Amino acid sequence: MNEGNQLDIHETQAVREIQEEPQYVDEQLLPMQRIEGGGPIKRVPLHTMPAPLRIFGYLFLGFMALMGVMALVVTFFR
Repeated sequence: MNEGNQLDIHETQAVREIQEEPQYVDEQLLPMQRIEGGGPIKRVPLHTMPAPLRIFGYLFLGFMALMGVMALVVTFFR
């Protein structure tokens, strides 16, 4: 089963342990969060996403940064 460079790990088993940070909870929103069952909003780290979503995310963030820079350039050199 272990062929050369393949890891001896199950497909759904995490390669490294994920550390969960304590999240800020707004006391006024806590009842609504309990009703929805979702809990507090968590920040999604891009490095944990599948490759196509990660690439799209980085391209989107890069495009937004480029648009911001272009807006500044157009504003100052108009």
